[in-house]
Amino acid sequence: MEPQVKKLSNQMTTHHSPPTTHHPPPTSHYAPLIGLLLVLLTLCVYYPVRQNRFVYLDDNLYVTANPDVQVGLKLGTAVRAFTTTTAGNWHPLTMLSLELDSTLFGQNPAGYHLTNLFLHAASACLLFWPRAWVAALFALHPLHVGSVAWVAERKDVLSGLFWMLTLLAYVRYAEAPSWPRFAWVFVALALGLLAKPMLVTLPFVLLLLDYWPLGRFVLVSGEWSVVSGVEASGKSNGENSPGCASPLTTHHPPATTTVWPLLREKLPLFALAVLFSAIALLAQHREHALRTFAERPFSLRLENAAMAYVFYLGKLFWPAGLAPFYPYDPTGPSLWAVAGAVGLLLGITTLSWRERHRRPYLAVGWLWYMGTLVPVVGLVQVGNQAWADRYTYIPSIGIFMMLAWGVPQVLASLEAVGRIRNLFSTRVRGRVLIFLGVATVAACAIVAHIQAGYWQNDVRLWEHTLQVTKRNDVAHNNLGTYLANTGKLDEGMKHFAQAATINPGNDQAQVNLAKGFWLQGRRSEAVQRLRAALEVNPVNAEAHVQLGQMYLQDQPEQAMAHFQEALRLHPGEAGMLSTFAQALTARGRFEEAAACLAEAVELSPNWPSSHYQLGSVLCRLGRREEALASLQKALDLAVAASQEQLRTRIQEQIEACRRQQSSMGEG
Repeated sequence: MEPQVKKLSNQMTTHHSPPTTHHPPPTSHYAPLIGLLLVLLTLCVYYPVRQNRFVYLDDNLYVTANPDVQVGLKLGTAVRAFTTTTAGNWHPLTMLSLELDSTLFGQNPAGYHLTNLFLHAASACLLFWPRAWVAALFALHPLHVGSVAWVAERKDVLSGLFWMLTLLAYVRYAEAPSWPRFAWVFVALALGLLAKPMLVTLPFVLLLLDYWPLGRFVLVSGEWSVVSGVEASGKSNGENSPGCASPLTTHHPPATTTVWPLLREKLPLFALAVLFSAIALLAQHREHALRTFAERPFSLRLENAAMAYVFYLGKLFWPAGLAPFYPYDPTGPSLWAVAGAVGLLLGITTLSWRERHRRPYLAVGWLWYMGTLVPVVGLVQVGNQAWADRYTYIPSIGIFMMLAWGVPQVLASLEAVGRIRNLFSTRVRGRVLIFLGVATVAACAIVAHIQAGYWQNDVRLWEHTLQVTKRNDVAHNNLGTYLANTGKLDEGMKHFAQAATINPGNDQAQVNLAKGFWLQGRRSEAVQRLRAALEVNPVNAEAHVQLGQMYLQDQPEQAMAHFQEALRLHPGEAGMLSTFAQALTARGRFEEAAACLAEAVELSPNWPSSHYQLGSVLCRLGRREEALASLQKALDLAVAASQEQLRTRIQEQIEACRRQQSSMGEG
């Protein structure tokens, strides 16, 4: 066995093995100070988010209108975090963290925003091990503002923290592989997947890190081979190529001759990724969040994916015109644009692969970027966005790594050029690197601070979005929703109309227009809009509910049919059961209404309105003891959730029920 290992080591030297881990990580006495400065700078840049409000962009689904989060972290809500989905996603750890915030901060958005900020700062600290500049760009790049300043993106910053913990656990495992150390890797990955399934690509990234910087395998004569860190570092290029120096110190097990051991050790991690991928797809399918191929042809998805990779690259280098939502162009990009994007991606991929021996950070960083974007690049289309800034939260690290090792090596190579050798001496090169590092971090900090201010409230966010994007029907719809909900119905209707004009297929804008027309007494126009919404999206349950309410007075049979269809589309959903119970109550079918409400209360026991409805119906049925118990439960929940208007109505209903009880007693 010994001669084989010796021969393999010689082959690695001949075939330019990637520089490995004989250079220590940045653990000088300046490292703690730099890390502290990075945390303070991150907190300063993002600290204004404490004044931001909740926004009408999933914050209602995750916090303000979520009954479990409103109640806070309790045994029942913790169990339901694992047994229910939110906005078509199953991420129980994210919901637990929001429930904890509710317990600590109530409905004060400052607490939620600061939690996001601290999680983001912690992730930046954990990323400090490769190079401080990578961590600084991750912490302060404007593309990451949405993940920090948007409460509903708790899943991003929380899963990002577990991504970093998994990397650190894996580095420790690679030093001395053992089952206890691997267990920490497995647990960290599992927790990250419980926060957001974006981590399904992490096992793939660990395999990349095995190549560089861990140096656990190399290409020998076109074949993959696994090597030990000591052997690989015996004659590494790192000494002659300072830009390639690895940031980690490792001590690997004896060499083998195939890559299979590295794949085999990760099989539990890949299995975990497959399991959570299946769960995510199932949850999105049940909530009708997945777009069909009829809606988004696969050819259009491929074109958009190519454009997305280039779009994100452009925003990484020039983060201007950022927005929370970029509309999907149904006509697709031009052929020339797609050809240019594909050519650019193939060119970078080819260059990175050709340089995999001399500059392994290029291949690793580029494949990190390309691979981690796969789940969100649009091949599996969820929602209507073409791309989203938040999707770069983890993938951007790959580009930062390419720059962090590539720029110093470019400057080092300039020193060898005769005419400019004196201009790029070692001392000058160091000063240039410091200048470039400080300048880029400062520029990112300034732009990120400005960008965070746009998330202050719905008006600033959506008005800014309309300024920097074109034909954005979602921005119009969301701004209109905020205006309508704050008593500015006429202004809101203008934005709903613009959204429907830009995209007649925006069924939510059609529904909002219908609700506005209904409030204005224009029933026929409201019905027309709802029918248009159902033509575009027959599974829009809210459109069925609204039609049911409009038909309830004069066409009760049609109304009940729409309510039943809405309930079929969302079986076992407390909100739909409560709405159906309202229709049953209006028709005098109190026993059936009580049964629906009892099921709704069982499904969402922390929803005060369901308890209130149940108490009111039970009071009509003469079951006043049960009614008072339900009403008291509703009152306690409404007080805990600071729902003052509902609290007043519940108190009035309790008094009415008690008066009935007293009159019956006297009788």
